[in-house]
Amino acid sequence: MKGLLIFPPQWYPGNPYTALPLLQGRLREAGFDVSVSDLNIRFYNDILTYENVLSSFKRAREEIENEQSDSPDSLHIDALNKFLSSHSESEISAVAAEIGHAITVHKTTELFYDANKLFKARRTLFSALDIVSLPYAPYGVSFFNCGDNRWAQGFEKIDSVCSGREKNLFFDYYTSHFDSVITGDADYFIITVADMTQLIASFTLARLIKKRLGRPVCIGGNIITKLYRDLARMPGLFGEYCDYICCGTAETNLVDFAAFAEGKIRVQDVHGIMYLKDGSLTVNPPAASGRTVSLCLPDFTGIDFGSYFSPERVWPIQFSHGCYWGKCAFCDVSFDRSHFSLKKPETAFAELKELNERHGIRHFFITDDSISPTYFEKLSSLIISDKLDVRLFSMARLESKFTDELFELMYKAGFRIIFWGYESASPRVLGLINKGIDADGRLPVLQRSHNAGIWNHVALLIGFPTETRQEADETETFIEENAGVIDSGYISRFSFKKNAVIAGNPADYGVCNVRQNAPVSLDCEYDSVSGMDEPQKRKFVREIRERYLGTRKRCLWPYLCSDFDYLLLYISFFGRDKVRRFRLEDDYDEFAFML
Repeated sequence: MKGLLIFPPQWYPGNPYTALPLLQGRLREAGFDVSVSDLNIRFYNDILTYENVLSSFKRAREEIENEQSDSPDSLHIDALNKFLSSHSESEISAVAAEIGHAITVHKTTELFYDANKLFKARRTLFSALDIVSLPYAPYGVSFFNCGDNRWAQGFEKIDSVCSGREKNLFFDYYTSHFDSVITGDADYFIITVADMTQLIASFTLARLIKKRLGRPVCIGGNIITKLYRDLARMPGLFGEYCDYICCGTAETNLVDFAAFAEGKIRVQDVHGIMYLKDGSLTVNPPAASGRTVSLCLPDFTGIDFGSYFSPERVWPIQFSHGCYWGKCAFCDVSFDRSHFSLKKPETAFAELKELNERHGIRHFFITDDSISPTYFEKLSSLIISDKLDVRLFSMARLESKFTDELFELMYKAGFRIIFWGYESASPRVLGLINKGIDADGRLPVLQRSHNAGIWNHVALLIGFPTETRQEADETETFIEENAGVIDSGYISRFSFKKNAVIAGNPADYGVCNVRQNAPVSLDCEYDSVSGMDEPQKRKFVREIRERYLGTRKRCLWPYLCSDFDYLLLYISFFGRDKVRRFRLEDDYDEFAFML
């Protein structure tokens, strides 16, 4: 039997999503005949064309010209009118004419490393995505978001959208491309979903597979695990949309599922899946927490690296599951990764070396939630000893064990960007968050990292329950006074995750009246006994972002939550200081927050 692993839109198109080749490697290692299909990158290459930009604009214009004043879809019409009133036909034609070159810039080395050309090309692609989304306004796609939250409204809305009864770009795309993007020889399908932005696309695709091919479909992934309680309240998903929903560690559960699909084990022996049995929903227990995770390497068969929007590969790689601290109040990592497991540094190094030598991958994005100073030291020593030429991005905690000597070792090994969770400058708020680090020791760590030549990306959090405006001001003051060691940052507003540590005992954090804000959602609304209210938090975050960007006009990537792969390539090519000093010829404030 043959299985097909599918990664659906909408996800960042710069490089492959790590789960696809990793799961292929794991399943093939276990003896199963599987292949992969990255529909996400196929989707972007298919819709970002000269013809599609012009035809989408034409559809939108004709719809307005033929529209009756009593149209029931006022949001759609209002969105079209707003766009068409501010964009001329000549502007649309210019975007269409530039789109081919814009894609070439992203994929061609000498053009990609011309920052002014790259950012101009980014603007063209963002504009093109706005245009091709017009027939589906106000719902659209970008590189970072699908702008469609209708999945949050429950099964009836999901069914209406995914069946094509409501405007759905993915339904139209799959319908017109189905035979070319879905191979008919697969006996079962596994759809892996990483983020909320993929939910509409995923269930739309699953329904079409069931309707046209009638073969088993299993949907899983990180976001599916976090939403499993919500999905369990939607028995209508089973049968018409999918047969199984997989929760938990895919490396183990999908091996079980493949064995079941081939008739080797019973369905009740498949760990962590939901399915209908005699009309009732059955949820199998997860695998034991101590179950060993495969150390297999990714299998790139079927991955066309030339189709991605990057001239060089930046490969996501993971050395651990979970977080070795795992106690931060705002974080929900421990929900689906309660068992922390860690590969030995020797194993991690061997993977880097194998991928570098066999596949020519030099740049790596380490996706671990955090890596300890001790692990950095051991891994760096192995890289240096072998003279392995790699460039690395990683996340870490601001622990005092990061010494000058360790940072020098890390830089020599190839570490170029560290993502630090600074969160709040207020010692009281940091204590509530339970970060587990010395508040006063964080800045010296950033200074030592900076002195070693490493790019510091600093994540800041505003609005943790009971935080006052004065305490939030402390965080902004920290940014202003330490701009010399903060190379880029991201300022977020606190979001109460229903699976986060804080949800276990909200009263300890000054929180009461917690309620889920939608039928399908990771977030909850809540009341705080003191501190800023939600409008105050939103206003302050908007203002602090504007002030932050105002001091970094025309900088390269001063503010980002994505694009780290591009940043790593630029730092590797030019060096940190040159990237930091560079100023673009034009302002790109209109998509600063997209990056």
